[in-house]
Formats: sequence, structure tokens, C-alpha cells
Amino acid sequence: MPKIDKRPHRDPVIVARLAAWAEFEEPTAWRRSKIKGNLWRRWSGETLTIFKRPGKRFFSWCIAAADDDDDKQWSSDEFETEADAMSALGYEVGIGL
Repeated sequence: MPKIDKRPHRDPVIVARLAAWAEFEEPTAWRRSKIKGNLWRRWSGETLTIFKRPGKRFFSWCIAAADDDDDKQWSSDEFETEADAMSALGYEVGIGL
């Protein structure tokens, strides 16, 4: 009688999406700006930034094209933590899709 494989089946699509999120959130890929202390990193030719809203306790994000300082996309939402803002930013740039 053949053995039954008891290992869980791992969907390759889910594995690839989780790997993309892990790469995006990799702590060593994110830097802190020296002047304002914002988190930032480069991703697919763009600069991604997470910053604290001036005068508030909430965070937001910005996407800037690396070759055009005038072409920026700003989050319309505010987030309680940097981690929440990072997750929203990841969805915005299409991580794991």
C-alpha cells in the first residue's frame, strides 16, 4: 500500500505572494531619513515614504517616481501606526497581486 503524504499542500501562488510581502517589509530595506526620521525605500523605480502627519499622531505614505520630483502620489488616509501605513502602501503598489 502506498504511503499517504501528510504534508500540507502549499499553493504556489500564495507562497509567491507571501514572499513578495516579506521582501517588501524587509526591515533592512527600509531606511530612516536623517532630518525628519521618515521611513523610506526604493521599490520598482519609485521612492516609497512613510511619514508622520505634521501636528498629528497619525502616519501616511507617499509614492514618488525616482526620475520626477513633481510626480507624487499621497495617501488620503491616515494610519495609527507606521506598520499600518506600510501595509496600505504595499497594497497601493500592488504587492502580492
